[in-house]
Amino acid sequence: MMRLILVRHGESKHGVEKFIAHAACKGLTERGVRQAERLAQRVKTELADCDVLLSTSVKRAYETASIISAHLNKPIQINDDLTEQRPGDVDGMLWTQYREKYGSFDPIANPDTPLSPNGETWNQYIQRVRIVLNNLEQTYQDQTVIAVNHAGFIVVSFLLLFDAPFSSKRGWLNPDYTSITEWQVSDSVWQLNRYNDTTHFL
Repeated sequence: MMRLILVRHGESKHGVEKFIAHAACKGLTERGVRQAERLAQRVKTELADCDVLLSTSVKRAYETASIISAHLNKPIQINDDLTEQRPGDVDGMLWTQYREKYGSFDPIANPDTPLSPNGETWNQYIQRVRIVLNNLEQTYQDQTVIAVNHAGFIVVSFLLLFDAPFSSKRGWLNPDYTSITEWQVSDSVWQLNRYNDTTHFL
């Protein structure tokens, strides 16, 4: 059995400043650093048995993982397949500028259209997350894995593992900054143990 602990990064500058950020990410805000510190203190107590610490190289996730790494004394392994949907040429653009140039964007209504040229389509993203989940199960059997990543990946994991319809007109999942979502998997049967756990802020 593998335990997969999905951790969303702390509050980021791109979220506050409202711009599209992949490679253009400026990292965590001061509040985001404090959030990551609180999380790391909790992880050191509750998940000291962590075998593997993964992170994307996107700055907001990597900075969060670095704080966890310092508390666990565990090296970070980069896995960029854990990122959000890749935006393409608009990386670094303000959302207001994006809407002025491209209009609104609904990836679920237009699953084969990328956010911008050289970006990833929704269908490509869904397939990537599916492959990542399968690869993690095969690679880290009988291990506890912490993966610092992004809200989009966490949401898509729900859609895939619960075989939920991809609709933007129903309920919405929005995991909080530094929240913990935990899955366990054995023989390709996935079980959700917790979602959006932020009790380190209590």
